[in-house]
Amino acid sequence: MAILRAGPFASVTDSFLNEPGSPSAGITPVNCAKDTSSTNWPWSYYKEISNSEDSGQDVDDYLVGLPSVSASYTSSSGDEGGIITSRFSFSCQCASEIVFSLTYDLSASQSFEFAFVSIEVFINNASDFSDSDSEYRGTASLSGTRDITIQKSVVPTQIKVVLNAQENSTVNGGSASISCSLSFS
Repeated sequence: MAILRAGPFASVTDSFLNEPGSPSAGITPVNCAKDTSSTNWPWSYYKEISNSEDSGQDVDDYLVGLPSVSASYTSSSGDEGGIITSRFSFSCQCASEIVFSLTYDLSASQSFEFAFVSIEVFINNASDFSDSDSEYRGTASLSGTRDITIQKSVVPTQIKVVLNAQENSTVNGGSASISCSLSFS
């Protein structure tokens, strides 16, 4: 039995949206197959990176392929510290279960004040997984791999991953980095 193809974009409340005039975290591309080779309807996702110390790394766009993010900075003495916030999101409508593997590595270092890192995964705006670490005068870090299972459905499921790395100090410099990627299991 065939299913009605949603998209090309969707939100958690509307499965049939056109691409918005400007990118939006709440309106995501709809992907349907466990295949990234289609030129007619390629896998795509929304990606946002905000880096307070290196605006050249900032992104707010829809991109083709499986999601991945990477950003880092080193702040100087006298800076107010910095923060990297990143998110990626997409929707998935599938006739059979799809399992994704999420690989992440986050760190923030500060020798005088606090460092903090966090990751959170949402499925249809409900928290599915979260973790965080903080250190005073040290390095906060998280790394790992986590499976995300999307059940078959005729309505698109929205997946969102939010990453943060932050260090706070006006006395001396610090550093932060994030990397995260998604693949099919």
